[in-house]
Amino acid sequence: HIDKSMRYIHDVLGFAIMPIQYAGGVKADPHGWNGADQSAYLPFTGWLSFGEGGVDDAEDPDVILHELAHGLHDWLTNGDFSQVEGLSEGCGDYWAASNNRSSGFWSPSDPQYHWVFQWDGHNPFWSGRRTDYAVPYPGGLVGNIHTDGQIWSSTLMQIYQDIGRTATDANLLECLAMTNSITSQEDAAQAFLQADINLHGGVHLSAIEYRFSQRGYNISLPAPVITHQPLKDVKDLFGPYPVTATVTAAAPLTAVKLIYGHGGVFSDTLEMVPGGDEYSAAIPGIGTPAIYQYYIYAEDAGSLASTLPDGAPVQFFSFTTGPDQTPPQIVHTPISIANWYNLPVLLNADVRDNYAVERVWAEYQINGIAQPFFELSHQQGDLYSGYFPFDSSVV
Repeated sequence: HIDKSMRYIHDVLGFAIMPIQYAGGVKADPHGWNGADQSAYLPFTGWLSFGEGGVDDAEDPDVILHELAHGLHDWLTNGDFSQVEGLSEGCGDYWAASNNRSSGFWSPSDPQYHWVFQWDGHNPFWSGRRTDYAVPYPGGLVGNIHTDGQIWSSTLMQIYQDIGRTATDANLLECLAMTNSITSQEDAAQAFLQADINLHGGVHLSAIEYRFSQRGYNISLPAPVITHQPLKDVKDLFGPYPVTATVTAAAPLTAVKLIYGHGGVFSDTLEMVPGGDEYSAAIPGIGTPAIYQYYIYAEDAGSLASTLPDGAPVQFFSFTTGPDQTPPQIVHTPISIANWYNLPVLLNADVRDNYAVERVWAEYQINGIAQPFFELSHQQGDLYSGYFPFDSSVV
């Protein structure tokens, strides 16, 4: 069972997880605990140890996989795994239940469908645990890690039912790698959402969010993210004025819109055209000097929406069309001495203007004699730079 689960993790799910305490495969002792009715993962050694009291624990795949899951949790966090609110116990119960459910041996009408430790528990020795534990989070927490872990495992099995085994299993492993020793169940639920974004592009987010929220976990789905370089003032009265934005989202985007107008009124909406993550649209000009205002709206398949700027339409971008009344501002530190080791000489300048900067050039003299000007090229932000074009091999 250990070998099968580890091969499934490596070959199907694609996670290269191995013990951190030693090289090679997972080590286990099927005759541990001096015969006591006890089993555990031992963090200091990285071994799985199974007792023989009651039912021999190593005879029950659920016990084996539960303890293996503790090891996975430990190895994924580099020895920093959490038992806050029974998180690791819930992960162990889920890992065992996921394997059971995938066998198809029990149907939903069978009591065993929701049992964990089907051979070792649910008998005169002890009552085992379940994955249909119906108490809410956090109100159902009782301060016992094994009892409280059933809240987490039961919620994961609901998600399993909605999105399938491999997606849920992979999300759990990915999520645990983001956690540490103080991670609560609620923290892990938020990480589980991020895991689905990382592994599956967020395709399961709606189903996952529904189950976690229904249970009581206070989580939030990420809204679409919009980035855009605001338009500057322009002399052109007729346009069009192209607007481009990069929009990314966890769930598929269903709408990206440019809402615009002029004179303080938002009067029109354009659907922005996608090109990968970049979206574009163009605001038409009205032919007379004006102040245009606009903002960008994006919504995904989960009905999560965002605007740029935040707080739109109260907050918005604006630009002016018409004559340029304000000259550019130039900030430059003069070059006093140029070390010949550092030739050719680089000239830098910050050039700021409320209108788009069309050209930047430098005029200079050598020994009082005017030389042809040279262009400075735009680097980033307001920075422009260029090399003096004189022959730097002549000193």
